[in-house]
Amino acid sequence: QLETAEAFLAQAESRQAQYEQQIVQLQQQLVNAQSSLKEAQSEVASQKEAVLRLQLLQPSSWNDSYRKLIAYKEQYGHTNVPHKYKEDPSLGRFVGNQRVFYKYYQNGDTKHMKAHRIDALNRIGFVWDIKEHHFQQRLEELKKFMEDHG
Repeated sequence: QLETAEAFLAQAESRQAQYEQQIVQLQQQLVNAQSSLKEAQSEVASQKEAVLRLQLLQPSSWNDSYRKLIAYKEQYGHTNVPHKYKEDPSLGRFVGNQRVFYKYYQNGDTKHMKAHRIDALNRIGFVWDIKEHHFQQRLEELKKFMEDHG
């Protein structure tokens, strides 16, 4: 019986060694697959960026307004164009419309707003909810005041 038990033990140890070897091989395959996935994700991101750049170069009134918004941001440091912006009323309307269209988009109406436009506006720090933005600014000011003055 001892010989039988030792034989079973040897077989079990052999199977264990095989399984451990398979695990090492599978772990290496997983590492390779994860690396390939990261490369593919990077390539997709790069291609998305290239497509976005090309979309923004197409002649359209939206792209013209977007470029005006970029110029506004370069001048003033933000994209919060007043709705009644005297220097360029159409830019104020454009910004307001983007916020409205974004709300429609969030509710499933993609007729007026496209994903690439959302991406483009996000890239320049566009504020979608101006009331929430102002609230957060004031909240931060209050926190700072409380830190400074107890």
